Amino acid sequence: MRTSIFGRVARRASKVRRGAASRLIVPILAARGRRTKRFLTDPSGTTVVSLTSYGQRLNTVHLTIESIGRGRTRPRRLILWTDPGVTDHDLPPQLLRLRSRGLEILTSQGRFGPHTKYYPYVTSNTTHTDPLVTADDDSLYPRSWLAKLESAASLSPGTIVCYRAHRISIDDHANVAPYNSWGSADGKSASILNFATGVSGVYYPPTFLNQLRVDGEAFLKSCPQADDVWLHYRAVTHGWPVRQINHRPRKFPEIASTQLVALHRTNTGQSANDRQISATYDAKALATLSAAISAPTAGEK
Repeated sequence: MRTSIFGRVARRASKVRRGAASRLIVPILAARGRRTKRFLTDPSGTTVVSLTSYGQRLNTVHLTIESIGRGRTRPRRLILWTDPGVTDHDLPPQLLRLRSRGLEILTSQGRFGPHTKYYPYVTSNTTHTDPLVTADDDSLYPRSWLAKLESAASLSPGTIVCYRAHRISIDDHANVAPYNSWGSADGKSASILNFATGVSGVYYPPTFLNQLRVDGEAFLKSCPQADDVWLHYRAVTHGWPVRQINHRPRKFPEIASTQLVALHRTNTGQSANDRQISATYDAKALATLSAAISAPTAGEK
């Protein structure tokens, strides 16, 4: 009980700190967007950054994009995917101005929900040679964000790299335990038991993207609102361990207004993740996870 109380207090304190940081960062990013002409992308970059946005969040996603584009390392391409039917008339001028600085605003050919951040890009090429980094439209990323992802990936070939991961657990019936009972990943070892959460950014190697393309759209049936679930399930299936960059998970400041419609309120607060997890992980994936828990070194690098 004490650990649980301390954990809640620590999470609350972290949320307060992120809120204070957001209030400081947002005006800086807004002013930068009005005055700078610096490109958000770099032709010599080695990664593609992709994200999606919808509804009222389209009015604030330019702040997230600005935070990525001001980084010490910039992506070769920076793509914002919108849903079918969204036109320039639906986009705020702050967002449209970013096109002249390298942002690609592309329309998805289907309605994929949160999977839109990666799936339209995955299907856009027959064979991928560039890694993909996914971002969330409600986060404000530090200048070192992309550089650290790329650096960690270079040190851990054959892995998926992220800033924030949970440690998946299996119950006594060999099923995935309730999502809200999982702990945080502790340490920087790569493991298939590590479940990357997209909010802080995830680096996917091109070979994994090629596998996702072949896997198709089965996520629409099993986990339409849980892209993290599908991506971890496919990582387990294809043998891709996940490595967290730091010993402790890291979460970045969020744009305050976006939290009123945050997907996590449903997926975690109402346990929708558990229903989608149950519908997604098959017997083979569960057996692989159970074996990694029984012999941890077998599932870690």
